[in-house]
Amino acid sequence: SGLEPRYQLPIAGTFVIGRKAHCSLVVPHAHCNVSGYHCRLAIGPSPGEASISNFSSNGTFINGKRIGDAGAQPFRVGDEISLGKPLDEPV
Repeated sequence: SGLEPRYQLPIAGTFVIGRKAHCSLVVPHAHCNVSGYHCRLAIGPSPGEASISNFSSNGTFINGKRIGDAGAQPFRVGDEISLGKPLDEPV
């Protein structure tokens, strides 16, 4: 089971997701596929300007496609971001 709640992203700036206490969104330790410092979202000052950077060997996915570790990947409103594995992938 994934994280069901939806979270409001900041209007601009960075948003770090992971299991470490200092992350912007702290994921419970029960979600072992999520790393301590899993990924960083960067929200730009212009509407629709957003990107995500992966820092986990477990992977970060946009709409089921694994993003690389080479740098920030753009995403849009309505895209599904999955941590560790896509939501429709079997356990």
